[in-house]
Amino acid sequence: MIKRIKRRYIAFKIIDGFPTKKNLIRCIESGLRGIKFQIIEYDEHTGHGIIRCGHKSVRIIIDFLNSVSITVKGISGTIKTLRRKFLNI
Repeated sequence: MIKRIKRRYIAFKIIDGFPTKKNLIRCIESGLRGIKFQIIEYDEHTGHGIIRCGHKSVRIIIDFLNSVSITVKGISGTIKTLRRKFLNI
């Protein structure tokens, strides 16, 4: 039996400038080679976004985001809770 990967959702805000989604993905991919993640949503005007990843790679992704001046606002197991608690949607 194959176990499902436990997903986590990370809310973030970009501090300096708001790149396009394509440039943001390139930046994160260059620093996180071999780590699977997906940008679920990203607003280029406010700099807020959500990343989905596995529960084992959360700490690696958070450490990388903090090193490139992206603030992590919170982590959750569901998108609904993440939006309610950290993005005020």
